[in-house]
Amino acid sequence: MADTYGYARYSTDESRQDISRQKQDLLALGVPDDEHIYWEYESGAKRNRPELTKLLKIVAPGDTIAATEVSRLTRSTQQLCCTC
Repeated sequence: MADTYGYARYSTDESRQDISRQKQDLLALGVPDDEHIYWEYESGAKRNRPELTKLLKIVAPGDTIAATEVSRLTRSTQQLCCTC
């Protein structure tokens, strides 16, 4: 059975930005619960983002990854094409 996962990211730390809004939006988009949301405070330009790496290792064919904006996952179309 296919699962839906969420990915949330901000570039600055939690003292400057609150990621909870993205989490709420992901739940509204169909992510079943907080345990299916992977989130971190990392620059989108970084190739090595630990939580995104974890997420990409567990998704299976047919699963869905939700994000509030494409820019949360990648910084360019080229980077998006190379992610999956």
